Amino acid sequence: MANGNRKNNTVWLYPKGRKQYNTNDCGYYVMKNMLDIVTAKITESWMEVFNDPSELTTDEMYELRLRWSTYFLELLEG
Repeated sequence: MANGNRKNNTVWLYPKGRKQYNTNDCGYYVMKNMLDIVTAKITESWMEVFNDPSELTTDEMYELRLRWSTYFLELLEG
């Protein structure tokens, strides 16, 4: 509330994040969202990044695991 203005002009966004359909991969989905947020260089809206409600494919999961494991190994070696 600024200057006594009580009118609420909040606009809610409902991004569509990737949905996990099993109980084993939740950590990977969190890491995927973190990676998307950090690398997106968002210019206008979160909807630019989070607009796909589909499940990650096997290839996407493999690539995600590879990217994160490489990153952590480089941290340990550096």
